[in-house]
Amino acid sequence: MSAEAAGPHPLRYAARRRATTARGTGASLSRWGTRAVVALGSSWAMWLIVAVFVAQASLLAVTLHESLYDESYHLGVIRYFAQGHSPWESQPDDLVRLGDVERYGSYLYHWLLSFPWRWTAGLPLAEHRLVIRLLTVAMVAGALAVIRRLGRVLGLSGLAANVVVLIVAAVPMTTFLGVTVNYDNLAFLLLPVMWLPAVRLLRADRFDGYGWSLFLLAGAALSLTKYSMLPFVAVTGISVLVGQVRAVLRRRSIGLADWRWRPRPILAVLGAVLAVAAMLERYGVNLIRYGSVQPDCAVVHPVSICQTWAPWGRNYLLDPTFPDQAVSWRGLVDYVTHDWLPGTMLTWSFFPVDGSDGPTANYGAHIVGLVLTAGTLGVLALIVLAPRTALGLPGGLTLTLSCALYLMALLSTGYGTARTLGEPLGVQGRYLQPVMVPLLLLAARGLTAVLAANGRRVGIAMRWAGAAVLIAGLSQSGGLIGVLARSEPQWFRETEATAVILELQDRVQWWVTDDALLPDVRDLTEGY
Repeated sequence: MSAEAAGPHPLRYAARRRATTARGTGASLSRWGTRAVVALGSSWAMWLIVAVFVAQASLLAVTLHESLYDESYHLGVIRYFAQGHSPWESQPDDLVRLGDVERYGSYLYHWLLSFPWRWTAGLPLAEHRLVIRLLTVAMVAGALAVIRRLGRVLGLSGLAANVVVLIVAAVPMTTFLGVTVNYDNLAFLLLPVMWLPAVRLLRADRFDGYGWSLFLLAGAALSLTKYSMLPFVAVTGISVLVGQVRAVLRRRSIGLADWRWRPRPILAVLGAVLAVAAMLERYGVNLIRYGSVQPDCAVVHPVSICQTWAPWGRNYLLDPTFPDQAVSWRGLVDYVTHDWLPGTMLTWSFFPVDGSDGPTANYGAHIVGLVLTAGTLGVLALIVLAPRTALGLPGGLTLTLSCALYLMALLSTGYGTARTLGEPLGVQGRYLQPVMVPLLLLAARGLTAVLAANGRRVGIAMRWAGAAVLIAGLSQSGGLIGVLARSEPQWFRETEATAVILELQDRVQWWVTDDALLPDVRDLTEGY
């Protein structure tokens, strides 16, 4: 009998069986990996991230004493509008400790939240503050959802967009500032809301009236929430205008025939008209009447009124004690390297609270310095390594330029204060929060290109390494962990939830790596 008739050799049969089993196992693992990626990139995963953020922020909102991120000032302005005053009437002469609320441009957050304050009349101050805090948390939660949508519009996969949302939600400052009554949180929501129709307009091959209405509505609302957001609005508006003019010239037609008069476009047009009118009333009239879009308090009101507002009164006392310095490149570089950069790093996780025993503050978990330094370098490296992918997509260059102009305005204001008052006032890490989101989105685009260019095996290894670093960072400083890492019991009010957060505080401080094992790289800024 021949060898062929006797069947395959036993060793060959075993080898073939092992290969078949390996292929089956590999296919099975591949299917599970695909399912995991789909699940982690789904909208359900994003809403889970948002739910965890809301749970953490709500617990902190219920228990935390007054935040020293100007919470008392913002509550004061809300209470002023809740008394029946409007942003368009003259300010009473007896209004103190709030500065100018007659011609200041950042009134939208306060005016909107004055209505729930009125509707909950009769509640104690602490409960009033809790209502406003929870509404503010809802704004930040909405911002996280919009950020994912913006990432998808910019071309990110569901998984990449969710990772960006996770990182933004896990930044300790997002949680702490998110429970503070502060207009930064509404601005945090409106900025990606404005960029959504802007990207749509930049991609359009024709005039888009509905897109313009949404952009003007969101942009004007953003500028009336916080006037320092004007650089974002200006750069994005110019980019959109240039893109739409080019689209119209290519078609040689405005394309108004494509406009459809439906309820949503009509409401968007009406909202845009009202928002732009309010913006012109504030900034246009200010420019004509006072020569500045944001006039100094003393230009509008008597010095005696302005002095009762703490920041203005502080600057008023400092001004005569320090001779103004001339503007110079050397002075600017010295300010950036010795004041702004170390101060921003140090205060990226700065948590000040007016506790039961008085004001107290800390700089969060020690690992934040390492995460911030490595994360910033990594984000910038990804954008530089894949500039065409990160900046070449519609909206990429616009996001970058608007961030650049915002940073220039921030540095200009800070340097001007330092050279005239002699103090680096207003240096806060939280002022970089608007820049964080677009940079993370662009870096995610760059990472996609880097992974694709390095082959499947290297890409898988890089993904696992990134996941490990992300998990380590989250476990040591993510969200509420970063806030509680160096907190004190006197931060928290006596409520039914106090026992819960004190228990979490004990567990977090036991879990987070001690400074002796992991020094804070921000200690290099000691003396700032």
